[in-house]
Amino acid sequence: MKVFSSVLVSLVLIILASGFSGCDKNNEFESALPDVSLETIDFYKESGQINFDAKIEKGLSEKEIIEYGICKASNPEPSTTDKKIVLGTGTADQKISTEIADYDITGPGRYYFRLYATNENGTNYSDVEYLDVSERDFIPEFVATISKTGIHILRCQMSVYQNCGSQIVECGLVSSYYTTPEDILYTKNFGPRTGIFVEEVSFNELANTPGYYYINAFVQNQDTIIYGNAVMFEYFYKNGTGNFIKLEDE
Repeated sequence: MKVFSSVLVSLVLIILASGFSGCDKNNEFESALPDVSLETIDFYKESGQINFDAKIEKGLSEKEIIEYGICKASNPEPSTTDKKIVLGTGTADQKISTEIADYDITGPGRYYFRLYATNENGTNYSDVEYLDVSERDFIPEFVATISKTGIHILRCQMSVYQNCGSQIVECGLVSSYYTTPEDILYTKNFGPRTGIFVEEVSFNELANTPGYYYINAFVQNQDTIIYGNAVMFEYFYKNGTGNFIKLEDE
């Protein structure tokens, strides 16, 4: 009976020793990799810029870091086999700025990011951070004020901002018989403008016969076109001396 007990105790000790040995091996592997941490992620839709607070150290192995960067996926565990942006070599403790376009993000959804670093022993990853992007984030924002200057000149002041790095391809004015531009009569293009600017337009470029017209400002990017609030003008001849316009509330 004593012999059986001794054998049983020995087997238990061997199993425990094997378990601890396995843990030690795992710890040894982890300590052989770089230390990587991703503290925060900030998204600025106006510029399409994504900023990361990143910290990368050699770790206990003191092995040189061959490569580090950001990987992104639509699944919760992005890796270097997914979309990745290589940012450099060596250690880092800095805010990293990248562009949303770098990650092929062209529509709404939840996207997951991890910082990675690789040395000769392998690759280590930070904790996962995610970014929620809405459809609205890709729509340009603008404000337009349309007024009259002179007897037949329109003055349009616009403030145009592109979101998520989505390029503005055109902006300008359109005329229609309706408050919403269902049937556009004429278009006056200003070009792919951004920021704050003023354009003056002869009403002759938006109408050619007397009547009432609604004028809308618009902005267009690669995916969509949006219109501002319509302003109604009356376009008329006066005593045979030329073309005149007046605002609806004049």
